[in-house]
Amino acid sequence: MKSENFVCSDFLIKAGHEIVNIMTPLEHIEYLEEEMITARVARGERLGRQFGRIGRLISGENSTEPYEFSEFIYNIKEKCRSLGIKVSAENRNYSSIDTIKGKNLIMTVLDEILMNWKMHGRNEFSINIADEKTIIFKNDYDNASLKNVGGTKEELAKPFVKGASSKGSGLGLYMIELASQKGGFTWNLSADEKYFSLSLFF
Repeated sequence: MKSENFVCSDFLIKAGHEIVNIMTPLEHIEYLEEEMITARVARGERLGRQFGRIGRLISGENSTEPYEFSEFIYNIKEKCRSLGIKVSAENRNYSSIDTIKGKNLIMTVLDEILMNWKMHGRNEFSINIADEKTIIFKNDYDNASLKNVGGTKEELAKPFVKGASSKGSGLGLYMIELASQKGGFTWNLSADEKYFSLSLFF
């Protein structure tokens, strides 16, 4: 079953609960600490942006123009810099991926990957151009805030279904799956006690 089929009544029910959970504490905003207010606003803004991206992915409002590899790497580094993330790049074989399609689709994927780095990563962030078809995004994470990483790829790609006790909505991998169905790439993930890796295969 394609991932967009999950955008139905169940999705809307869960999305509604998510929005209510964000907004309800703000009813008594005068008693809340500034840090909590800031966090709730940021969470609501991120959710709204994710909903917009999901809509565009489902509607097909994305170009299929190729994404030049050099621009792809440059944009990763620029986005990391804007988010305050120090990323290392590894390309031992000096590979160049010339099969990246759908620039807007991949930009959506990058935004989600790097925002999750910002939310869950700690100190170590890296991209590895493994060969002419594969790029691996890897980060360390705080075991205390991201426990029991697991579940099948199919389960984790469902909206609001998470394989970890995370503060996230679980929409990131769902969007990556949507983009993969339309953008000519596949993906996989793995995790151990310290590192989380997401691989894209073009």
